[in-house]
Amino acid sequence: LAVRVVDAGSGEPLPARIVVRDAAGKVVESRYETLPGVFTDERGMLDMPLRPGAYSVEVQRGIDFLSEELAFEVRAGVGAEVTVPLEPWLRLREMGWANGDAHAHLYSDAAGDQAMLATVRRICRAQGVDFLCACQTWAGYAGEGWRDAFAAHSDARFRLLYGAEMPKYRTGHTFWFGLDSTRGLFEDS
Repeated sequence: LAVRVVDAGSGEPLPARIVVRDAAGKVVESRYETLPGVFTDERGMLDMPLRPGAYSVEVQRGIDFLSEELAFEVRAGVGAEVTVPLEPWLRLREMGWANGDAHAHLYSDAAGDQAMLATVRRICRAQGVDFLCACQTWAGYAGEGWRDAFAAHSDARFRLLYGAEMPKYRTGHTFWFGLDSTRGLFEDS
């Protein structure tokens, strides 16, 4: 199976989450414990080996695009190619919104885990997440090195940022965005 996901309006490639089910409705492949399916690359492309038979594919892309589901058949020696155009629900970014998580606990025993950061970026892009703040020294980065590592996985489409976890009170966690008093505390502020 070769899947290509695009924005139905612009034709631009869209990273997305893909759930392929067999004729009995069983998910064919999942790479993560609690989330069924797999993720395309950043070009919205996915290749998946499948045996001949009837299948369905569900494609999801964050909260700003409508999900799409369609049936297809894989034939011996031929395979199947599917292009899935996703219709926008709301063009949130054009309206000035950003989707993100300001409190992510990433953990790795490996010092400077570049593979984890690449996986986090891939998942975030496919889920329509624009930024992620990793709390303290998670993802294997303690002290020096996190700025360069996070910058290597950040660009105009996705920002991986350092986040500080403040003490938890009755009001939960506290975050400051765009306050003059916090400017200069972090490299990107």
